[in-house]
Amino acid sequence: MTSIAKQRHQAAIRQSFRCYYCGLPMWESSPSAFIDQYPLSQSQVHLLQCTGEHLHPKGDGGTDQSHNIVAACRHCNSTRHKTPKVLNPEQYQKKVQKRIRQGGWFPNNLANKMKGEIRLTR
Repeated sequence: MTSIAKQRHQAAIRQSFRCYYCGLPMWESSPSAFIDQYPLSQSQVHLLQCTGEHLHPKGDGGTDQSHNIVAACRHCNSTRHKTPKVLNPEQYQKKVQKRIRQGGWFPNNLANKMKGEIRLTR
């Protein structure tokens, strides 16, 4: 296991395998048990794969130290970096959770299928 994979795994354990930003459950190594547990399509399950997220990006001087790594679902992680000005982790978490409360954020009705699983922090 690489250092970043180990950091991601440790972060996922600390976070009870819930995304740092959206609060939904994530899977790490095999989606089959996750698919058995939740009524999701293959494309929806792909969005909830656990990834390692640098709170302070490496390109801006962030490190692979555990205090800088959190576990985030693939959707939240990739979407954070699609904008020209990347929000800091706290701002991004607020944005994601506000969009979820408004019924948005995830494509293909994913949030509705996972409604009982969403744990918002704010």
